[in-house]
Amino acid sequence: MTKGLDVLQLIQDVDWVVGSFVADPNGELLIYLMPPEFGEDELRRTATRLASIVRSAEMCGVDVEQCEFSFSRYQLMVFRSEAGVVGVLVEAPVSRRALSMAARIALAELPRLVASLEEASRSATSAESSRAVAVGGGEAPRTSLPLDRFGPIASVTRSE
Repeated sequence: MTKGLDVLQLIQDVDWVVGSFVADPNGELLIYLMPPEFGEDELRRTATRLASIVRSAEMCGVDVEQCEFSFSRYQLMVFRSEAGVVGVLVEAPVSRRALSMAARIALAELPRLVASLEEASRSATSAESSRAVAVGGGEAPRTSLPLDRFGPIASVTRSE
């Protein structure tokens, strides 16, 4: 987990970055570094919605590498690779050049980060399953997250 926080801290060091998160390509929230007013449930829904938006764009023939969503006083900038997405919540004066460089570094680390988080998750799940079977329980059913509209303004950057 420390490696994941290192990747997010790199982005956090850019002026005007409010917070950031990483999700896998299916929209599952993996790790985040956000202020307390942005709860984990909201971040999970956001990651799921972003995955849905990307899938929709790809179904229309648009290869998505970066998206920007504007709302209230913030912008959500999303950088995507095969391994997943890095979402960065920023305020308007952010240096796009500095953020772009930090995001490229984070995206380069993303495959290793996702693999290590998935391995840690499998290990934890395996241990929990063994414990649940020993106690006579099973897995709790997963509830699906609603796919509401994310925000009023969005733009998708087409890859060149």
